Amino acid sequence: ERNLRTILGGFGFRGEQVDQKVGDLSGGERTRLALAITMANPVNLLILDEPTNHLDLPSCDLLEDALNAYPGTLILVTHDRHLIRNVADALIVVRNGTATWHDGVNEDLLKSPSEPRSARPTPESSGNRHKEDREARKDKARRRSRSNDATRELRKERNQVEQAWEQAENELAEIQVLLADSSTYDNPDLVKELGIKHDQLKDQASELMDQYEALVRRIDRKESDNK
Repeated sequence: ERNLRTILGGFGFRGEQVDQKVGDLSGGERTRLALAITMANPVNLLILDEPTNHLDLPSCDLLEDALNAYPGTLILVTHDRHLIRNVADALIVVRNGTATWHDGVNEDLLKSPSEPRSARPTPESSGNRHKEDREARKDKARRRSRSNDATRELRKERNQVEQAWEQAENELAEIQVLLADSSTYDNPDLVKELGIKHDQLKDQASELMDQYEALVRRIDRKESDNK
């Protein structure tokens, strides 16, 4: 139990947080929990997709230490250049539909303009860059959408879409926790079901985000016309 608490503490779960139910955790906390579960269940192969998303700097450092100490085969899917530099010993660069193997970590490849920006969190902006961008757009959209009679129904629809969007992302986070648990893979049918559901929820969340932003634009146009 002490070892488990040490692992959880390294990913930001301390004190009463250790006894929280998974359903009460935020999306970021669930991601950190999934990583903690992964590190607590040694396996021969680890495949991690953007593992530093939602992590603060201390958690990222702990993750790097754990991955460097990991004795098995590790496959990382990541845009985090800092993580690549500190952990990877080979690169597979995917560009224009082609995957190319590179021995070692070539700094020129990491600095290539065609490569995505690093997802490494900073003290001023930690966590998932994609989520931060999305939340920033939502906040900006809310500020633009003023309450008035002309847009009441549209604003109601916007709020419903936003709730559905957040629900989809919460369900997606729950599935990611299950997929990070090695015991899940004892049931191949469940793994297949979770994989299908995971892809469906990703598509659903993306569609709802587009609907949300489209509604915000409609609200803006109506309010502009009514000025």
